[in-house]
Amino acid sequence: MPKITSLKKFLKNTLKKIGVNYYRIFAPYGNDDLAECFLKLGLKKSDNVFVHSSYDKFLGFNGKPYDVIKSIQKIIGETGTLLMPSMPFGDSAYRYISSGKKFDVRKTPSAMGLLTELFRRDPDTIRSAHPTHPILANGPMTDVFVANHEQATTPCGKYSPFDKLAELDGKILLLGTGIQVLTFFHYLEERFEEAIPRSPFTEDQFIVTFFDENAKEITVQTRLYDQNISRSRNLVPLEQQLKTNGQWQRSKLGALEIVVLSVGDIVKAYQQLIEKNIFCYDE
Repeated sequence: MPKITSLKKFLKNTLKKIGVNYYRIFAPYGNDDLAECFLKLGLKKSDNVFVHSSYDKFLGFNGKPYDVIKSIQKIIGETGTLLMPSMPFGDSAYRYISSGKKFDVRKTPSAMGLLTELFRRDPDTIRSAHPTHPILANGPMTDVFVANHEQATTPCGKYSPFDKLAELDGKILLLGTGIQVLTFFHYLEERFEEAIPRSPFTEDQFIVTFFDENAKEITVQTRLYDQNISRSRNLVPLEQQLKTNGQWQRSKLGALEIVVLSVGDIVKAYQQLIEKNIFCYDE
């Protein structure tokens, strides 16, 4: 068994190297290409943009990881605000809280990928005070987005940055991730909870203690997402509805698929699905 495992690992690494070299030679792109692509997909000055990213998909990119962040900021300018997720776990909030780990706004790394951790370490980036779904913000609207997140009784509902993203009709940028990672869907689950056949939340309330940006220990009460329902979540119908509506703005550079979505369009598309009794969960 160890030999088979080693062989699989060797083949996987070899194929990855071949892919990296192929795109580096035949489909290279840089910062200016990224910026131009963002513009064509509808990003513009003063936008509030929430970014999901997978840097592994940036094959052919001849810049550095932080250049991606700068390319986005170049388009939205000094009047735009950039946001990213920075959850401290890679599986589920329920498991993370059950582990007994104590989240620290200042020190706990983001588990949402390389770009999010680099963004977190930027001295101008602020992290919201929430023990399971903190977000990162950098720009003139930062204080608005991060304010009072600790008062939210659900991670992504009222008082959360996602609620404010909806109010301000922000945009979501998917960089090599696809729609399945869309954290904003949690906001939709709460907003339309009464219309969904089964609540996405656990029945229990959780009392969680963590350290805020001032190293002060604070305690919050929150609902968390039911793991069984989370596993059945399927956002393909939402993607299809957005495409039907002509609201799925997509392009590609090298191996990287880039999608720009309006938050308002996402909300309307989900409302349309609900009217058809489609709720984005597998049976």
